[in-house]
Amino acid sequence: MRNELYYIKKKWPNKLPSGIIHADLFPDNVFFKKNDISGILDFYFSCFDFLIYDLAIVVNAWCFSSGVFQKNKYYKLISGYESIRKLKTSEIESFNIILRGASLRFFLTRAIDSSVSKKGNILVKKKDPEEFYKILKFHKSKENDFKYQ
Repeated sequence: MRNELYYIKKKWPNKLPSGIIHADLFPDNVFFKKNDISGILDFYFSCFDFLIYDLAIVVNAWCFSSGVFQKNKYYKLISGYESIRKLKTSEIESFNIILRGASLRFFLTRAIDSSVSKKGNILVKKKDPEEFYKILKFHKSKENDFKYQ
């Protein structure tokens, strides 16, 4: 993981379109009524950052099932996103490293939570870090494939 962290740090872009992002938009933070979003919660990690970072978190959280890439969901998500805001060339070119950074963030967070939280701690819900390790490995395998074909 140390090598991956150094690699991500070296390749991390300096300037991309930025704004206020949620930074934790997992399925358990979104409510639906029928097929429409009816609410979003858990703004604890909201911040000003790259817009593409928020999209990367959503891809990692919504487009994988047990660490397996769901290509159809990915294409629908990207298409829906771009129907509202077109990705810049710089974002597309940086997307893999952003996806890897987002994967590493949640892998490490879950690993730390699993190792330090006490049993019965209602504030920390333990989640398996292995899922994000698999996602990170997938993104590493797609380093030069901007379209994730």
